[in-house]
Amino acid sequence: MAGGLAPGLRAGDVVLAEGVVAGGQTLRSDSAWIGRTREALADELPITVGMLAGVAAPVVTGEEKRRLYAATGAVALDMESHAVAAAARGAGLPFLAIRVIADAATQSVPAWLSGVIDETGAVNLAAFFGGLMAHPLDGVAVCRLAGANRRAMASLRRVAVRLGPGFGLL
Repeated sequence: MAGGLAPGLRAGDVVLAEGVVAGGQTLRSDSAWIGRTREALADELPITVGMLAGVAAPVVTGEEKRRLYAATGAVALDMESHAVAAAARGAGLPFLAIRVIADAATQSVPAWLSGVIDETGAVNLAAFFGGLMAHPLDGVAVCRLAGANRRAMASLRRVAVRLGPGFGLL
């Protein structure tokens, strides 16, 4: 999953990373792998090819996303791809990040939500309902994000089914 930075990207849109910009450096993806992946997905889903911005902490407001887009030109952001790209480079392996937009550039994410999901992706229900009770006006935003997450997961499943195990390793 990724947060959208480029105007026009919507929840569920697929991004093939040309590379990742983070910490003042750019790590490029394997161009042949991008081409094969784009071709394999072309009739399945609309694809955007562009840079990812690697961030260390959640970017939760539309204004923060706008500033990051202006500073980097990246079409989307995530917190993982830059570490994977660096590890791949260090091991002399090709790299490609395939991300699905979970929240559009204009969509703000309530800051307290980042504390309800642990490192395995599990939701801490007590923290979720506690946060919602403390911020009841965020209920509409949370419902919108839930719908966006469903669209993103559906796209991610379609990508996984189309590409299958071992794609790009040949």
